[in-house]
Order: sequence, then structure tokens, then C-alpha cells
Amino acid sequence: METGDGIRTWLFLRRIEDYRAAWRAQAGPAAAPGADHAPEPEGQEFPIRIQTPADLEAARFDLLAWQDPHGEGGPASPFWVQEGMAEAAIAPDAEPLAEMVAAGGGSVEGLRLLDGDLVLKIEHGGRAVQILLRGAGPFPPGAGIELRYPFGLRMPHGMRRLLDFWQVAGRPPPPP
Repeated sequence: METGDGIRTWLFLRRIEDYRAAWRAQAGPAAAPGADHAPEPEGQEFPIRIQTPADLEAARFDLLAWQDPHGEGGPASPFWVQEGMAEAAIAPDAEPLAEMVAAGGGSVEGLRLLDGDLVLKIEHGGRAVQILLRGAGPFPPGAGIELRYPFGLRMPHGMRRLLDFWQVAGRPPPPP
């Protein structure tokens, strides 16, 4: 999902029988629709799912984790495999992430990968963008993020509004 219209692609993928069958097979007969993964411990300002070993099979559909194709109240887009995701680090003194995204009318969700990295997915206006936090520990309440450039520099206060995420990731912004 390099260039990204992940929401439109998800609308298509969730209707493909191969994906639906693979999701059913990994979910097992006892799994209720919408019960994808256990969340991280309480106290999070936004949901953070934990990737499971079974999620690694979802990579054949370019997903980082299985997403229920029947789910109606969940995210508009799953977590996609993406090369060259924008990278950031947790920054307690930066603009609070959850507040900033909510103030802009968006939503944020996290996926804790098996290797300990955290992928944040921000959705707004029919678009989604993902940001990678390598080796991130728990996300403290009220914390924000600092952008990291490939050559190691940080941009401590670059994320001040919701639309900044799309500019940073080099994706088309959501409609106004």
C-alpha cells in the first residue's frame, strides 16, 4: 500500500472471498465478528492492538494484522504493510496526539508489532496515514510525537494539526 488509498482498497479487499475465507480460518469458530485482537493495558487515550503471530499470515494481503471484513463499527482502513513509512518518536512535550487528532475531526489507532515497534494510523475524511514509532514503549497520556528523518534528525514540534500527518507522509490530504 505504497501510494495509498487504503480506505478504498479495504472496501474492495473485504469483499473478496479469498480474504474472507482466510480471515475466518485464522479467527476460528469461537471468534466473534469484530474481536480481532487484545488491546494494550488500560489507560490509553486511543486503542492500541497487539499483533499476534497469526497476523503475520495477513501479509499475503499486504496487511500488518487481520481485520474483520464484516466489522461495521471499526476503522475505515486496516493496518497496511508499507515500505518507507514516516517515522516518529514519542515526545511528552509535543502537542498531545490524541487531542490534536480529535480536534481535527480524525481518529487514531495503534498496532503494537511483534518486534516492539508501534504503528499509528490516523484517519480523517476518507483518508488514512500510518506513522512508525520504532522501539516505542507505552504511549503516555498527553504525549505527542516528534518526526524522525532518515538521517537521524528530529523535528520536535512539526505536528501541530491533523493535516500535518499527510504532508509528512507525502500523501494527498483528506478533503476539507
